[in-house]
Amino acid sequence: MWTTVGTPVVNAASLPKNPAFEAWVCTKWGLNSFIILRRAKKALKSLLKLTSREREGITLALMSNSLKMYRASASFGVALPPINFVSYSSGRCFVNNATFQTGPPTLNRFKMRSTRILSEFSFFIQLLKKINEARISAKLFSKFCPTMNVLRCFAFLLILWLTNGLYGQTVQELLTQYLNDPHISKAQNSVLAIDLNTGDTLLNFQSNLASITASTTKVFSTAMALELLGLDHRFSTECYLEGTVKDSVLKGNVWIRGLGDVSFGSRYFHAEGEEGKGFTELVQMIKEQGIRSIEGFIYIDGSAFGYEGTPRGWSAWDAGNYYGAFPAGLNFYDNSVNYFFATGKPGRKARFVYAYPKQTQLQLQHHILSAKVKGDNSNIQGEAYNQFRLATGKLPSYQSSFRVRGSVADPELNFADAFGDACITGGLIPARGVVSVRSRNITIPDYDALVKVAKIEGRTVGEIVQWTNGKSVNFFAEGLLNGVAYQYTGCGSNSNGLKVYRQYLASRMDTAGLKLFDGSGLSRDNRISASHLCSILSYVYRSNFYDAFKNSLPVAGKSGTIKDLCLGQAGENRVSAKSGTMTGIKSYAGYVNTVSGRTLVFTLISSGYTCPQSHVKNLMQGLLNGLAAL
Repeated sequence: MWTTVGTPVVNAASLPKNPAFEAWVCTKWGLNSFIILRRAKKALKSLLKLTSREREGITLALMSNSLKMYRASASFGVALPPINFVSYSSGRCFVNNATFQTGPPTLNRFKMRSTRILSEFSFFIQLLKKINEARISAKLFSKFCPTMNVLRCFAFLLILWLTNGLYGQTVQELLTQYLNDPHISKAQNSVLAIDLNTGDTLLNFQSNLASITASTTKVFSTAMALELLGLDHRFSTECYLEGTVKDSVLKGNVWIRGLGDVSFGSRYFHAEGEEGKGFTELVQMIKEQGIRSIEGFIYIDGSAFGYEGTPRGWSAWDAGNYYGAFPAGLNFYDNSVNYFFATGKPGRKARFVYAYPKQTQLQLQHHILSAKVKGDNSNIQGEAYNQFRLATGKLPSYQSSFRVRGSVADPELNFADAFGDACITGGLIPARGVVSVRSRNITIPDYDALVKVAKIEGRTVGEIVQWTNGKSVNFFAEGLLNGVAYQYTGCGSNSNGLKVYRQYLASRMDTAGLKLFDGSGLSRDNRISASHLCSILSYVYRSNFYDAFKNSLPVAGKSGTIKDLCLGQAGENRVSAKSGTMTGIKSYAGYVNTVSGRTLVFTLISSGYTCPQSHVKNLMQGLLNGLAAL
């Protein structure tokens, strides 16, 4: 930082015209000196009227061309201090042909008094740029322009203004400002940022304080899956025959064995209406054995992954919704169900129409009302392996078929019902039906003694991790945890997954105070600190799967769950991070590639605040911009 002795005073009203200068400028640039002087006058007046918050907003726009301005201002003899300039997309922030274009969120939020303010500042920066491109010295320029001192004073004011603005603050000052916010100061906060190359700690506040972090928990489960299973590992679904085939009839049973493929029929990997392709393939593979009918059963067996249901710490409020779907040995359509409702006049009860996939044992009680609302304002409560579902809330009025997404109660039964329909459609008739092992308490056979006739492999772990981190898919995160458990213990249950989880992390980082009960972060019993997250991220940075992991993270201003974070600001395209959001909880954890080429690892956690999520997001955004500007 630097100090100024005083602020130059300019009498913009007394700016003289100069025919020689005007003629020269008109020839060189096609500009009129009167326009230049008039705009300079407006810019100076606007500068004096700006409030501090407006100044911060306009700084974001000006910084898009700040480096060019920095170089051009040297033509005016203005001595500049070192500044960490930040790159912006000028198309978002600047004026083209005097027409104001949409600026960054911060600028828009401050509601500038007039778009002409930005227009005048933009014009002046373009003037500085042209002077610099023409390599015109201050001395030569002043020969033709008696108002040289006016422009020099304005350049001085502008640089002073910028260096004392938003990006003049150090990251420590930004952290202090963040922690002093009245809403943040009442919450539990854990902050840590480290330079991965030098090991220097850039930010540190209660970095060992463990709290709920929501979906940043996925950092642990996805890292473990990439390392222990590998990018190319695939989960599968297998088909076995028990008995003999005679005259196109299987005198025995068919066994469908699930080994945890969460991508089977997933809407993330299949277009709408194509989710049942896996069933069609299974039916065809069975028929290729010369089978047209089955005297016995088709058993649906997901026992290899147990039947524990939802992890500890998941509430019924979450578990009945689509984001609360839990994985099992056999999965279909992300273990989600679409409930369709017809709504009428506002205030009247909606009518339940149907569910897809078909739920043969569903017990739905609903109190959903039609209302003047936009989108889905309902909630579905439920528990694992309990077919009762309670739906409450409001849906838009006058809709003939409005979709509400929930979770299935019993994944194995859901698979059995859907596969039974596929068998009928495909002309494969099981005389005694398609049944789930769990619902009938069936004894599991020795699969080595049966004939395996089909195997359908799902998507790779690498592809699943992309969706898990990119779109924060809880179902996939839990499936990865259970998949690791199956590979290392022979049973893909949540409890076995947690055992492997803890062993894996304990051998790679300090786990003191770390409590993990799921792979997705939906459990409110999890306790994680900034230090924990930075530790695993630092380990990943030095691993051979770093590129795959980092590429799975959303990029600020560009993709995934943080595509609107740091938009048009310093952190855009420089922050790669997993976000976490629950009621009263916000967190970010990931990497920052700074302007100067440094690579940082960081974690920001705030838990227990009562203000709007957007307020905390904006405060954290300021910290990320500060880190990116280093």
